[in-house]
Amino acid sequence: MKWYRYMWVAAVGLLALGSVLSQSASAATVKWTGGDGLWLDATKWEFAVGGLPTGHVPLGTEDVIIDAGPKIDFSPPVPPIPDVPVAKSLLLQGAGVTSFSTSLLTVSGDVMVDTGTVGVGDGAMFGAGGDIFVDNAGTLLVGDPLAATGGLIKRHSLELVGGTGNLVEINGNGKIELTGDTTIGVQGRIIVNANNFADKAALNAELATSTGNLIVAQSPGTTELIVRRRGQALFKGVATINGDVLVERGGLFRTGAAGVESGGTVNIDGQFFGPPIEPSTWAVGIGGLGVVGKVTVTNGGFLDVLGDVELNAGLAAGASSLLEIDGGNGGVSGNLAINRDSSLGLKSGNLVVSGDVTVGTAANKGGAFRIGNTVGSAATLDVAGNVTIDARSLGLINRIEPGGVLKATTVDFNTGLLVGRGLIEADVFNGSEIYIGSSADATKDVLNIVGNYTQELDGDLHIVLSGADFSTSDQLKINVGSSAGTASLAGDLILHVDSSLSVQAGDFVDLLLSKGTLAGTFNQILFQETGGFPGGLSTTSLGKPFEIQYIRNDSSSLQRVRLKIVPEPSSVLALTILLGAILPSRTGRNGRGVNNRL
Repeated sequence: MKWYRYMWVAAVGLLALGSVLSQSASAATVKWTGGDGLWLDATKWEFAVGGLPTGHVPLGTEDVIIDAGPKIDFSPPVPPIPDVPVAKSLLLQGAGVTSFSTSLLTVSGDVMVDTGTVGVGDGAMFGAGGDIFVDNAGTLLVGDPLAATGGLIKRHSLELVGGTGNLVEINGNGKIELTGDTTIGVQGRIIVNANNFADKAALNAELATSTGNLIVAQSPGTTELIVRRRGQALFKGVATINGDVLVERGGLFRTGAAGVESGGTVNIDGQFFGPPIEPSTWAVGIGGLGVVGKVTVTNGGFLDVLGDVELNAGLAAGASSLLEIDGGNGGVSGNLAINRDSSLGLKSGNLVVSGDVTVGTAANKGGAFRIGNTVGSAATLDVAGNVTIDARSLGLINRIEPGGVLKATTVDFNTGLLVGRGLIEADVFNGSEIYIGSSADATKDVLNIVGNYTQELDGDLHIVLSGADFSTSDQLKINVGSSAGTASLAGDLILHVDSSLSVQAGDFVDLLLSKGTLAGTFNQILFQETGGFPGGLSTTSLGKPFEIQYIRNDSSSLQRVRLKIVPEPSSVLALTILLGAILPSRTGRNGRGVNNRL
């Protein structure tokens, strides 16, 4: 039983006595030494170093040490007494539990939670003065049942001192409001957990007077920041994330700008199934987002960036960066750049970019994107501006899988490689390499383009021939089933022959279909080794004589590029001309030979 509820009158008397004693004990550090009992119990206070008990709650410039026993509950008596001010610092230590359920104490300086557990309930605690530190496996619970519901702490900054396994947990309607920065040291963890749809637990560092920066250290095996169940972690400034952040079940993580460093991860996962239904969200302001580590958006989560996004693994050996969306959604109000061995993996869901997308630059090694997955899940990269691919890194392949859609004003392949089996809604300029499906397999893959298609002199179109009577051969379709557009051809048509192919004279396959005008022709018809891509050109041909036909009908019908098997010619010379395969070695674009064209 909280016996002090019946002793508040005596306590006020002790307070008055303490006021007198404090005149001779000013600037002294006082220490609470008792167990569960009354905050104003004079017998529980003493000088921290020697001396007689002070007999009062500190009123002037003294520092205060609360050395918790099994449990100390600084709840107010009935009726409550006025708040007791403390001008300097407060140290809460010991292995026990210290609970506050009202604003009994105002601290203008720093507060240190050291070793033990401190619970803060209803009312504002500590005032809006100095910093708050958690150290030596300390635990700070705000809005915890130990101290009733709610709870509010106002401080300048919050630091979980590194290396000691500290915890700050904000539950229910608990709140921490900061005007400064938040630092989560090694092995530290902050959990913001609103519990249900009626609560709004928050760590709020985006006040008008806040700097609001966040630093998250890297702690292998530890998720340093968890925001869940409509909890909110709000930071006005820059979040520098070297460790792991998890936003789940309708949590909100908001930063003015952010950098996910090498080894850092942010996972935006799931929804709060209301009412109302709310996605887990990471909202990044106009300062934008830089990713060297990994960001994933899953299970209905949402990434919302008002500025630019850059994926850039940097120069470290073996480094890579990834933005992956699988069953979630994203929006970028600025531009998206994918540079230096980085990748965008849009497995399922949608990413809307209001600006442009660049994959590498002429002076910067590029990355790659993948839209959709092999099982055909719906995925859309919707770009209001242009997509430019200048990916100069070897081995990086851009992919549009079945169910994948790339929307843009234009898609311009300057340098790079695309494997397409989905849909592009844009005007496409091919100055590099476009593969329809894999380099060789027995499945029919189709790349659909809704827009104009222009194959430039340096452009190559790769198509796999496979199946009996060309039945599973790949195909490029341009505006088929939609409004008419233009297909302008130059560059090379490179054919891959799968082992399943079985054809005879008279068999044919339409390699390209166009609803609108078909202009130009391919410069050369070549064959490529089928062991994968990239690969060298081969003098191994189709094995049968063929011809390429350009069928240009009126605008009401489909224009076609057709490969047709023809009867054996009567002379070797005629055969050579028809095959078009045994050709002099050529030099690829940028002065590269045919055996290392990529």
